Amino acid sequence: MDAACVCISGATHGIGFGIAEAFARTGARLVINAERPDSAALARLNALTECHFVLADLSSVAGARNFIEESHDRLGRLDTLVNNAGTFQDVDFLDLEEAQFAKTFDLNVRGYLFAGSGICAAGQPGSAQRQHYLCRVDQFKSRREKQRHLRFIERSRPDAGALAGG
Repeated sequence: MDAACVCISGATHGIGFGIAEAFARTGARLVINAERPDSAALARLNALTECHFVLADLSSVAGARNFIEESHDRLGRLDTLVNNAGTFQDVDFLDLEEAQFAKTFDLNVRGYLFAGSGICAAGQPGSAQRQHYLCRVDQFKSRREKQRHLRFIERSRPDAGALAGG
């Protein structure tokens, strides 16, 4: 079986890089993405497997589609898309401004949706590929949000003390 061909958004550091590194260790061929070049991340992954970098801002439809098209062109096919790129505005609800909301929505929803539809389009009738795997990575971007979530778990589940470290 050929090595898996995987594209991972937001993959030059943090969770995204960890996911890319894990795929690389299995021998998967990779395309990683960020909105700024990162030659160090690319070099570290290229030491493990074939890895390419696509500079794209996934907060726009054009950027999300370009990421998928470039990934497909570089690998010849795509098996898996890991949607890791995302943003979080850590502000109180009443202080949230429209521009902050638009930035979050554009990357977290628009980018996810159009990158996902792009990889699915690669498997349409007439294509050599029919099945794709999509993955959405969600993470806590702030200590305050994590604390709120853990308090919710504690109130919702009697066994949550172990989850919250208590």
